[in-house]
Amino acid sequence: MVMCDEKDKDLQEQRCLEPKNWTPKGGRKRRTFGSAVGEGVSQLLRRISILNWIKVYDKEDLISDFIAGITLGLTIIPQSIAYAALAGLPSQYGLYSAFAGEL
Repeated sequence: MVMCDEKDKDLQEQRCLEPKNWTPKGGRKRRTFGSAVGEGVSQLLRRISILNWIKVYDKEDLISDFIAGITLGLTIIPQSIAYAALAGLPSQYGLYSAFAGEL
């Protein structure tokens, strides 16, 4: 992002402040081992989202998630048994389907 004064806003060719990682056109940025490790960590944080929010997860969130899980379990199990009965299958197939969705 380019930061400019008010008087330089109209000048599109002139850059007032270059970003730190800016390289000339066609030039390659030099990578060091430290930057590669930092890049790997940022890739990991971006791909595994739990690593971002686990730091701010507290006891209140745990209780809320536990209640939601119990509620969902008490809803899905009878519903899946009923769907199995509607399909003319034994009730254990309904239980299997309820747990297969969790995997």
